[in-house]
Amino acid sequence: MSHGIDEIGVDELRQYLQENGKKRNLGIPVADRVIQQAIAQVLTPIYEKQFSENSFGFRPKRSAHDDIRRSQRNILQSQQG
Repeated sequence: MSHGIDEIGVDELRQYLQENGKKRNLGIPVADRVIQQAIAQVLTPIYEKQFSENSFGFRPKRSAHDDIRRSQRNILQSQQG
């Protein structure tokens, strides 16, 4: 298990949250980050289906490098065909 910049592990989170309103060194409240991740885990599979196959920005298992490779492949195919 990895810890964030604040060195807090998941097993220590409950106690940390009960100390009420402290912020991590990044300035992101721990409770906000946990809630954000919980919501994302539920919603991502739902809305991910609606994105175009040509959309690469900020998507799971996709990157700008994937976009560049796809673009290069499309250019090569158009030049050959």
